[in-house]
Amino acid sequence: MLTQLTAQDNETETTFIFSYDDMNRISQYIKSVGGIQQESWNFYYGPTGIDKVTRTQGGIQNLSIELSKEFLIWGKINRKGRKTC
Repeated sequence: MLTQLTAQDNETETTFIFSYDDMNRISQYIKSVGGIQQESWNFYYGPTGIDKVTRTQGGIQNLSIELSKEFLIWGKINRKGRKTC
């Protein structure tokens, strides 16, 4: 299982660290550039897969997507792009 990936671009090193839950699904990844953490992503699972994704940058959570809610909203849009309810 991949736990760390590092790339070198000229003098800058970018590192990704991966964590997994008990079912071997990715639960978090952290991106660092030049040894400084840039962002972290957390993945939360429900019975049908990923339920929620969050991103933290600079110690502030600035993105949260609840996929089950997004799916419900998307399901209310018909093929012509019009809301059905």
